[in-house]
Amino acid sequence: MKNEELLRNSLKDYVPYVKEKDYRPEELTKFDAFSFRFVKFVEVALRFFATFEIYLYGEKSESLRNRLLKLEGAGFISEGEIWLRQEP
Repeated sequence: MKNEELLRNSLKDYVPYVKEKDYRPEELTKFDAFSFRFVKFVEVALRFFATFEIYLYGEKSESLRNRLLKLEGAGFISEGEIWLRQEP
């Protein structure tokens, strides 16, 4: 997966973001790239979950929550609720 590889590359030289610091635009470039790659990786994973659910059960759940709970119950993912959190 190219997105996963790009995400791992972004993590290689990761320095934690400091809320109190006033970053220059060029300093924010790495954080912007990292967050974009993370979002893309999550999107790919969620599409995979939908396809995998259809493969396993022959149907697609009505909601993402139901899909995650079903896959968690089957032992394919742990902590399905973590995918629904919107914490910063």
